[in-house]
Amino acid sequence: GGHYDAGREVLAWIGVESKAEPKLFVGESLPELANENPEFFEQTTAMTNVEPGKWRTTVPLAFRYFRFTTPVKGVRVDAEFTPATDHGAFSSPSRRLEDIRERAAYTLRLCMRTFLIDGVKRDRLPWGGDFAVSLLSDCHTFHDPDPIRRSLTVLDSAGPEGGDVNGIVDYSLWTVICHDYYQTYFADRNFLAKRYDGIRRRLDSFAAREDTDGFIVKDINWLFIDWTDPKSTVALQI
Repeated sequence: GGHYDAGREVLAWIGVESKAEPKLFVGESLPELANENPEFFEQTTAMTNVEPGKWRTTVPLAFRYFRFTTPVKGVRVDAEFTPATDHGAFSSPSRRLEDIRERAAYTLRLCMRTFLIDGVKRDRLPWGGDFAVSLLSDCHTFHDPDPIRRSLTVLDSAGPEGGDVNGIVDYSLWTVICHDYYQTYFADRNFLAKRYDGIRRRLDSFAAREDTDGFIVKDINWLFIDWTDPKSTVALQI
């Protein structure tokens, strides 16, 4: 019906031949693909004229389905993947559970860019709390230390002097925990030595924000508990 199906979620450039700029729509689902209201777009589908009669998306897009509402030909999809070997193992009498594990590993691989990012469609950023989950998943699946090291380095980069990680006090705490996770699985003393001064300063900054009971209560800009009273710090202390 004029829809293209990549077969699974991809992060890819879309190229096409057209006399004028093509009108492109993409979606992770068919309902998203059908949407034509820009208010609900989560990616830019603008296309750039790369040579006479040939167009390409300005950025790689996350999608399974796509369509054009203008005449086109020579449609091409160039997907991006990080080389990785699945070192994990999972066996279950339930094929459904095995499918879930396979899709989870595939999703993680999509998110293994320069950093371990939170997703390929929207933010495409390393977030300190989300990173704790993807880090452990990497340890058990691809066992690749490189994106973990790069992510920890960038999350640490501003130091406590630059405020909380991602502006979220919980994520500052999670970043320190992620250093512990990384050492647990990779025992990378050289990396720890490089990052230790920043970790120590971060821990000192927590101590300076504690009350007499040891709870962090000062200089809290954002608690990662959406749609609740920001003064509620119970989950943070846990």
